[in-house]
Amino acid sequence: PKDRNIAMVYQTFALYPHMTVFDNIANPLKAKKMDRNEIKRKVEEEAEFLGIKELLSRYPRELSGGEMQRVALARALVREAEVYLLDEPLTNLDYKLREKMREELKRIGKELTTTIIYATPDPVDALAITDEIMILINGEIKEGGLTRRVYERPKTLDVAKVFGTPPINLFRACIAKKGERTYLELPFMNIDITKWQNKLMDKEYIIGVRPHHLTISMEKPENKNYFEGKIALTHVIGSETICYVRIGDNEIKIHIPFIFRMKELGMKVYVTLNPEKMLIFNLEGERVI
Repeated sequence: PKDRNIAMVYQTFALYPHMTVFDNIANPLKAKKMDRNEIKRKVEEEAEFLGIKELLSRYPRELSGGEMQRVALARALVREAEVYLLDEPLTNLDYKLREKMREELKRIGKELTTTIIYATPDPVDALAITDEIMILINGEIKEGGLTRRVYERPKTLDVAKVFGTPPINLFRACIAKKGERTYLELPFMNIDITKWQNKLMDKEYIIGVRPHHLTISMEKPENKNYFEGKIALTHVIGSETICYVRIGDNEIKIHIPFIFRMKELGMKVYVTLNPEKMLIFNLEGERVI
């Protein structure tokens, strides 16, 4: 990496325990035999940029996880590399620090004019930080492009499964003709897809629906694209809720952007599905709609 002018930030921070924060950050500059005054200027500049200037005289053992992460970032940024490679840098941080560092990394990415490659298994990190993405599955690049586009319109079922949290809801569906209309028959509802009938020539498909593309209500909706279910579980995560709704043998995950607590186990709810948000895959796993 040093010969290609690539700077790395490791998952474990990899700070030298016997060196102060200043010396950890300055280490790659000293290796280049840079002038002492120039090293001091660059280290203090990066420390100021990352809000760790008051930590320069401390040792790694005296730092919190978030502070160590910033030191590791400063050590990489001070090199002024052509490419920065971040290898799961948030894995060892707690929930609050991860949130804060996501914001920090997003800001850094916007302010730097160089390329940052961020490796992570966490879809939340990828969606929060990156502009463009490549999805690797078993070491093979499956898809690349703008992050939001890959998330909302993945080309394959494999990508839809791995890139999203909570995981995408998947159902088998059959095509049915009723007069001049064409419907997708799901296990719990039928959806009019007449406008797409020329693109759906097979008899069976796999339907994908992201949890945040479903809405839940206590009252029966006025539109036709809803189904009834019973709440099996609610999982509150911070200020959001993942709701598990059971319809017969099927269980569907719904993302609710606020805290929702069920009044009683098995309470009846109505779930609305927007057909425009559906992902339709053929049985080979290729998206057709």
